[in-house]
Amino acid sequence: MWQKIARLILTNRIPILVVLLAITVVMGFFATKVEMLYEFSKLLPDNDPVSITYNKFKDDFGQDGLAVVIATTNKDFYEAENFKKWYELGNELKKIQVPLKGTNPQQYGSPVDSVFSEAHLYNIVKNKKRKKFEIKPVFPSFPEDKATIDSLQNVIVNLPFYENIVYKKDDDLHLMMLFLNREIFNSKNRGSLIQEIQAKTEEYADDIGPFVYSGLPYIRDVTMKKVQQELYMFTLLALLITSTLLYLFFKSFKVVLISMVVVMIGVIWSVGTIGLIGFKITALMGLIPPLIIVIGIPNCVYLITKYQQEFKNHGNKAKALTRVIRKVGTATLMTNATTAMGFGTFIFTHSKMMQDFGVIASLNILLLFIVSILVVPIIYSFLKPPKVKHTKHLERQWLFNVVEKLVVWSDGYRTWVYIFTAIAFFAGIYGMTLMKTSGNIVDDLPKKDIVVQDLKFFESKLGGIMPFEIILESTDTIYNSYENIRKIEEIQNTLALEDKLSKSISIVDAIKFVTQAYSNGNPEKFVLKDKRGLSKILSSKYFKNTFNLDAVDTTNQMLNGFLDRSKKQTRITVQIADVGIDTMDAVVGRVSDRISKIVNEEKILVEQIIASSKPAEKEEILSTLFTKYSWIENEVKDHYIAIDSSMLEQFFDDETLVLKMHEKEDFNSVLKETLSSHSQLTYNVTGSAVNYTKGTTYLVNNLFISLALAISVIAVLMSVLFRSWKMVIVSLIPNLLPLIITSAIMGIVGIPIKPSTILVFSIAFGISVDDTIHFLAKYRQELTLKNWNIKESVVLAIKETGVSMIYTSIILFFGFGVFTASNFGGTQALGVLVSITLFVAMLANLVLLPSLLLTLEKRITTKAFKDPLLEVVDEEEDIDLEQLEVKKSNPKKEVL
Repeated sequence: MWQKIARLILTNRIPILVVLLAITVVMGFFATKVEMLYEFSKLLPDNDPVSITYNKFKDDFGQDGLAVVIATTNKDFYEAENFKKWYELGNELKKIQVPLKGTNPQQYGSPVDSVFSEAHLYNIVKNKKRKKFEIKPVFPSFPEDKATIDSLQNVIVNLPFYENIVYKKDDDLHLMMLFLNREIFNSKNRGSLIQEIQAKTEEYADDIGPFVYSGLPYIRDVTMKKVQQELYMFTLLALLITSTLLYLFFKSFKVVLISMVVVMIGVIWSVGTIGLIGFKITALMGLIPPLIIVIGIPNCVYLITKYQQEFKNHGNKAKALTRVIRKVGTATLMTNATTAMGFGTFIFTHSKMMQDFGVIASLNILLLFIVSILVVPIIYSFLKPPKVKHTKHLERQWLFNVVEKLVVWSDGYRTWVYIFTAIAFFAGIYGMTLMKTSGNIVDDLPKKDIVVQDLKFFESKLGGIMPFEIILESTDTIYNSYENIRKIEEIQNTLALEDKLSKSISIVDAIKFVTQAYSNGNPEKFVLKDKRGLSKILSSKYFKNTFNLDAVDTTNQMLNGFLDRSKKQTRITVQIADVGIDTMDAVVGRVSDRISKIVNEEKILVEQIIASSKPAEKEEILSTLFTKYSWIENEVKDHYIAIDSSMLEQFFDDETLVLKMHEKEDFNSVLKETLSSHSQLTYNVTGSAVNYTKGTTYLVNNLFISLALAISVIAVLMSVLFRSWKMVIVSLIPNLLPLIITSAIMGIVGIPIKPSTILVFSIAFGISVDDTIHFLAKYRQELTLKNWNIKESVVLAIKETGVSMIYTSIILFFGFGVFTASNFGGTQALGVLVSITLFVAMLANLVLLPSLLLTLEKRITTKAFKDPLLEVVDEEEDIDLEQLEVKKSNPKKEVL
């Protein structure tokens, strides 16, 4: 098959180059259409319960986490000039306009929907004349005199609703929240919005600054800007380092240029396929171009090295080019296939971000093989044969000395090889036990990065800033039951016990705000009244003339913002610190446990009553139940009065009689029916922060599964290639050992498991297996030539493949090393860990694998291994050169 492919390539050089050029131009066009993804990537599948809850929350209440928060600490904040600047800043930010792309004539949109600060607050006041509440801005216009400012400041500090939300009195902390338009911010129309907000804000820094910034939109924007910058930086660094190494190895600019042509075509195609398929650039997708360069260069090294070796052996360029395609083609295809499979297993993670990455990476690695096998031989067919100086690198004594050392270690020091392997294995197992998982949103950013520093500032002052939501749902309109309102307040009180959470806000706070307004603005009346007091307010003309909560749509957002359209759901909004997976799980667990006890309190009490066998204990629990839930007591009384009307008078005469009803045979069933007929509260904990950490946990678990899948699939592929399961099992050992050592390094050094670092294992395994395939292919070839002399075949395989393996391993080591220049800790760890893993894998494949082959000998070198499924080309096989005529640019013909 490869003989026909070689003939096809070398006899159709010009048409092939024209097609490649045309495809590259088309891919280049689509590459210009690629956009950055500014939303958080979907880590959870749509059918995951956490994802379902979060998506439902967004449908019912809208997107969370769309606020940019600006803060300043200033003791003189309420000085007339300073406060005026704060007022003006909010108005200026609200006026920001961005061009809406694709509109003709050009239209503009406002990305800032609303501004929320001390200078932009609303108050609820009574209009006694019209018998209604009015929601008025505290500052309808900026007052010029100090007396008015002081008066309005007094209004603000007497509005507890806003305390610890837009200001914190004890720390002189003042916040401004910019609520962004979701459609504009998540689209290409956003442009440099965050930079414009910062630039405009910093104009006021001398007067009321310095400022700190945070919020998910800010974090996402700054992060993606860094990703965009690093995309270009990594690509240039990868080109620079790999080209430098190529020149040092080959001492030839032609080799460097040819290799650069191959990988640049691969880069253009890879970015083009992202645009063609419609994917967007994420932090992960931004690694594709430099990965293509780093993975593509070894293809060129193997092809060029083999070409130069062949030409040096017999001096026939056509024969050398043909043999390159025939003899290296199968091995290179298989190595690219295994690498592609390593990336391709991400497709099975059920995470869209990883699936997109897996599709693009695996597809383009295979396309890169096609480009390599076409471009390298075709270009060399046009060039003059290599001179002696071009093949001089094949005779570098230091390299031969290294390879000879490897032979000595494999043959003469096998016992020590196994001892060091065992030590590394057990040390690796110990190190693996120290590994930890992380899931912070800003975990990949350096601790000294301004984004992290500002975030920590907000967490120290407010507790947290990441969206954390609690959704409560009733079978009936949620505010029709006083018990529901009381339970919401009780839940908020329990949330205040968590130091990782900020102040919560709910419909209860809005009701308290209304209660304060009903009491003429008295801040001491910012409380939840008892059932009778609340009923009085809700049934008052002031409330009914202002709030129409029963309407499907209402123009007022004070209460409606906490309710869904059905009015059966409400939200408690709170923010959480950027905590890791373990802490988030602990917080969610504690919060859920407390909420469960609150919303199911009556049910829990009823279950305790039924379970108790002591009359006195039953009556004590019943007393608690009836005191908190008088409706249960009333319905129990109604039940027994309906059976015996005389019970009405008995209940009236003896208020404790109802407690004795537990003696009735049907009492337990009466309690159960009473509960079941009444609306019940259910709850869910959600929000961007919860969704992200749960998604990280899910992703890490799936990536371990994908690693196992990669190992299994590659093992099957190798078994098909070598037709010997014994050989496959032995060959996997030197490829799994580096992964164990890398895990140990992560555990000992303290590099956490997270999506960016777990990639190391699948990527490194897929690439390191390449060396194994090259070695075993050469080993099997030598077995045929050396009359099945295993020792001689192993030694020759090391010498033949060792040079290329060392070359490619050095290139891969330094190639992945470029990622250490990243601003993201995860990307830095990815570069270091993959480099180390591949270096260890090279040693394992050139020392441990040959040692195993020599030790086990005929026990694993079976007849199936000797009779390959894919044809092995004999070194001395004659080639029909007359059929390889290719046309030159002049009329003459040359037989290559």
